[in-house]
Amino acid sequence: MNNYAADEARGMITALDRTVTCPSSEYVLDSGVRTPWCVQGVYFVPIFQTLYDMNWTLVTQ
Repeated sequence: MNNYAADEARGMITALDRTVTCPSSEYVLDSGVRTPWCVQGVYFVPIFQTLYDMNWTLVTQ
């Protein structure tokens, strides 16, 4: 077993829609640490689309 964590580039959140009332705090994982901020609608762009559009290459080590 390796002693490191794997990271993955999946994409970017590009925008959030309107804020809404959060569900019961029992469904918000860290509601005891911070005040939850809930939104309806998250816009996501897959990383491959950004790389293609910008003619970029993702380099990992």
